[in-house]
Amino acid sequence: MDQGYYVDLFRNHEGQGLVALFFEPAVLDRFRNDPNYKVADTMVSTKFDATTEPSCIQQYVWGRKADGEPCIAVLLRHLRFLSTRDQLHWQAHELLLEKASKAKIEARYAGPMLHGEFLDAVSSYQAIFLYLREIQKVFDPDKLLPNLPDELPPFLTPLAYNSKKAMASFAQDLLSLLSMSLTVLAQHLYQTSSQATAVELLKQQQSRNLIRLYFEDRGQFSREIEETLDVLRELNEWRVKSAHKLVPAEQDQDYLAVQAQLMGRLQQGLKAMLLGFLHGEGKTPDRTCQIVLDYKVD
Repeated sequence: MDQGYYVDLFRNHEGQGLVALFFEPAVLDRFRNDPNYKVADTMVSTKFDATTEPSCIQQYVWGRKADGEPCIAVLLRHLRFLSTRDQLHWQAHELLLEKASKAKIEARYAGPMLHGEFLDAVSSYQAIFLYLREIQKVFDPDKLLPNLPDELPPFLTPLAYNSKKAMASFAQDLLSLLSMSLTVLAQHLYQTSSQATAVELLKQQQSRNLIRLYFEDRGQFSREIEETLDVLRELNEWRVKSAHKLVPAEQDQDYLAVQAQLMGRLQQGLKAMLLGFLHGEGKTPDRTCQIVLDYKVD
């Protein structure tokens, strides 16, 4: 059960989750120097392979004290996703009431932050990477996704060129990112009949069929996961096209629209897969995972 200073504060102040609390900038120093954490421009979180308890602030912004000195502002609702230990650290750096009452969020951040728009939504491309990171955590220490990097890969964005060649190249890179270790999946099968089937699928490297088998074995197969397998098949068809000579200026259709449609379907399917893997392995989402699941996807 979630606990800690800010969890209790949030519960005791129902309806005030959008209240901003202010902190000394030095609060970030510990996280910048700890290899278990990633500190971004507006977010602090444990890495997916961290050896410490999961912890996250999905958004912080800069503010100013009355004397013009900088400070950090965080909504109360976001502080509750910190680990108990990290909540104590942030509490120790919170501005005293006299200073906090005169501090203000910088104007460029105030509107979007207080209306819940700032970092509460991510693109399909970002969502795909975040879902994959959480799927990787489900099987830790096994590496289900051996090609998954720590950071969002540069190619995972809308096409730079609206061409068939660019789309085929993107599909090839994405399939590599999505590639799952069939051995890891096979090792996580329960039923004897499934294990026997997996042996044959492994020999033939039938990845989509083995993914299907895993979810069927765990009783988690769904229409959304079927749709994800269809997207993987379509991406593979694009990958095959990349083996042929394609003209960069080829624009017989809107490939940006094709990519966007595929990515929309894929992010929905990966979210369903993440939930299926969690349930299949008998796990519940940690704080960071729940934040990712709650993101709105543009």
